[in-house]
Amino acid sequence: MDAGWTSAIMDTAAAARAFVAAHPSAAAGYAAAAFCVVFTAASLGTFFVPWLLSFFCGVQDLKVKYGAEWAIVTGGTSGIGKAIARRLASQGLNVVIAAYDDKLMEESREAFPAEFPGCQFRFVPVDLSTADEQRYLTPLAAATSDIVVQVVFSNAGYIRTGLFDGSPLDVQLRNLRCNATSSAAVAHLFLRRMRRSGHKGCVVFTSSPANLTPCPLSAMYGATKSFLTELAVSVAPEVVEFGIDVAVLVSTATHGAAPCLLPPSPRAGPAAASPVPLRPLRLANARSTRPPLTRTSSTRPTLSGPCSSSSPRPRALTSSPSPPSASSAAASSWTRATTAP
Repeated sequence: MDAGWTSAIMDTAAAARAFVAAHPSAAAGYAAAAFCVVFTAASLGTFFVPWLLSFFCGVQDLKVKYGAEWAIVTGGTSGIGKAIARRLASQGLNVVIAAYDDKLMEESREAFPAEFPGCQFRFVPVDLSTADEQRYLTPLAAATSDIVVQVVFSNAGYIRTGLFDGSPLDVQLRNLRCNATSSAAVAHLFLRRMRRSGHKGCVVFTSSPANLTPCPLSAMYGATKSFLTELAVSVAPEVVEFGIDVAVLVSTATHGAAPCLLPPSPRAGPAAASPVPLRPLRLANARSTRPPLTRTSSTRPTLSGPCSSSSPRPRALTSSPSPPSASSAAASSWTRATTAP
C-alpha cells in the first residue's frame, strides 16, 4: 500500500475518532445501523446465493457426486420420504427404506421394485418412536452390514395436534423420539461408518418452516424441527473436511406436483428414463387443518377429532388420505409417521 493510501486511512480514522468523541450517541446509532445492514446482508446472502447458484449449476446427481451405490431413507413408504426414495432410485441408487411395518410398507415392497427394476431395495420395518434406540439401530445395522450407505435421508416424522398437556406424557415423548431422537441416532450410525471407511457422502434431515415460529397446538412438532435444524448446521462443519455434506431440508408448500429435485438417470432402468410422476403431496399446514376446539365437562378446551388425547396412538399423517385443504402440495409436516400402535 502506497503512502497516499496510508495517509488517507489514517486521516479517516482520526476523523472517525473525533466524531465519536464529539457525538457518542450518534456514533453508537451509526454503528448499530451498520451492524444491522451487514448482518442482514450476510443472512440474506446465505439464503439467496445458494438459491441463485442452483439455477446455474443445476440439480445434483448424488450417485455421481459421491460415487455412491446405496442410500437410506427413513419414513420412505409415504409422503416426502417416498418421493425422496423414488428420486434417489431414479438416479440409479439402490435404496434402503426404513419405516413402520404396516400396509404402506407392504405396498412399497411391491411398488418400488416394479417401478425401478434396475435398482435394489431393502425394506427394514422399524419403530422409530421407541425409547430403546437399539430396537431400530440393530436391525438397520444388520440390514446394511454388507453394503456401503453414503446417502442418508433422515426423514421420518409426524405432527400431532393438541394442547401440550392435553395428551399423556408417553404420547408426547413418542413424537419427540420419532421426529428428533431417531434422526440423530440414525445419522450418528452412518456418519461414523463413513468416517471410518473414508467414504464421501451426505446426511440430510427433513425439517420444516415450523422450526422458525412458535407452534401452539403442535408444540412438540415445532420443537423437534428446530432441533433437527440446529443439529444439521452444527454437525456440517465438523465433517465437511472428510467429504461428508450435512444439510437440512426445509420444505414449503407448493402447488401441483412436487418439483423434481433430483434428475433421473437411465441407469435405473426403463422406469427412470423420464421424470417420475408424483402424486401431489397434501398441504402440511397444521394450523389450517386442525380440528375445531370444543368444550368438555371439565371446562377445559380440548381437541376433537382423530388426533385428540383420547386417541390410543399418534395419528399417522400421510399424503393419503388427503387432509381438508387439498389445493396445495405438502412439506415435511405430513411426512410418514413411524410409530408403534
